[in-house]
Amino acid sequence: MSKTPRRSFWPNCIAVSIDLPEFESVFMTPPTVEQVTDFLRAHISRRTKVPADQIPGSTVLVDFGLESIDAVLISGHIEDEFQIEVEPSLMFEFQTLDEVAAAVVALFDTP
Repeated sequence: MSKTPRRSFWPNCIAVSIDLPEFESVFMTPPTVEQVTDFLRAHISRRTKVPADQIPGSTVLVDFGLESIDAVLISGHIEDEFQIEVEPSLMFEFQTLDEVAAAVVALFDTP
């Protein structure tokens, strides 16, 4: 661990750099399909203004009017939450909410 003092843009403050160990994922175990489904349901609800309780797992996502920008934004949220790389096209490769959630969970099994 190196501590290197350097000037800061904050007056009277010194910034210290610390080398931190890399972590593969915030989740020690992969999320469940249910966790991912709930996460997706909440984000789809925010993007489409449809109440989350009216978005069942069998929902065909394009029927709610999801557009490519929504897919990009939701994919970014998935990446941030679950620390896994997701292509935005995943949102359209699979038709239903449950299928997308299962595909996200399956990415944890991919080396």
